[in-house]
Amino acid sequence: MKTTPRSEADAQKASRRTLLKDSMYDALFREAEERQSKRGNDMIQVLLVVSDADGNEREFRDYLSDATLGAAKLRHACEAVGALAKYEAGQIEQADFPGHACRVHVGIEKKRGFQDRNVILDYAPASPVFTLRQVG
Repeated sequence: MKTTPRSEADAQKASRRTLLKDSMYDALFREAEERQSKRGNDMIQVLLVVSDADGNEREFRDYLSDATLGAAKLRHACEAVGALAKYEAGQIEQADFPGHACRVHVGIEKKRGFQDRNVILDYAPASPVFTLRQVG
């Protein structure tokens, strides 16, 4: 295994995980896998890489399902990857997600008895990049 040599202070700093603020962030769908939820419903488990304002990357796992509570989040994720027509036709697949950039709304989940953690609350299409040209 290849390692990254770090001083004790650097290793401690790298090991501390601070929560991202409740905000929108750039992200990239890295993986997607169709699975069954604990309740037996179809879902797609996705792995995203989220970039913060300092350019640091974090991985987030999220679960997209057609359940009532997740309906808007699933639709927005499909829209973010350009698969809204497939969603509206009633068939979305795991292959529709990997490699697509998007924006994610990261929030903070607080549960009694557990440490606070970041979660993905919603999806949006990636911000378009505009090239400005000089006039004159």
